[in-house]
Amino acid sequence: MTINTSSLVGGGALPKLAPDLTAPTRWGGANIREVITGLNSGGVIITALSITGGAGYITNAFFENLTAGSQTIKLTIDGVIIFNDVWTTTNTTPVLIGGSSSGTFFYDPVSWKDTFLLEITSADTAFDFQYIYRKIL
Repeated sequence: MTINTSSLVGGGALPKLAPDLTAPTRWGGANIREVITGLNSGGVIITALSITGGAGYITNAFFENLTAGSQTIKLTIDGVIIFNDVWTTTNTTPVLIGGSSSGTFFYDPVSWKDTFLLEITSADTAFDFQYIYRKIL
């Protein structure tokens, strides 16, 4: 079946996924997400995630083991600051992109052409960042 996308707003073809030769095996269990462990902000801005060198998208991202309280979150995509906000979290696993595990809160997925940069300032000295990421050709 062919899906004609030329009549869609903006026209053009849909994005093409980059090969992921270990899928769907690697999606099983806890391996569905990429995990960055042991982040340490200690009150200064740090990079939680930086992706360069091509297009991609993140459908789900969240911090884990954060102390409830104020964190400054800055997201820059393709050189444009998308947000730079003091975020008051109410739990230790705040969802930043995508949906929550309870299914109550949903946020838009994020895509980019060249660069994705997520930075955080937090008083915490040991927290994690988990995300689901896919490259686009």
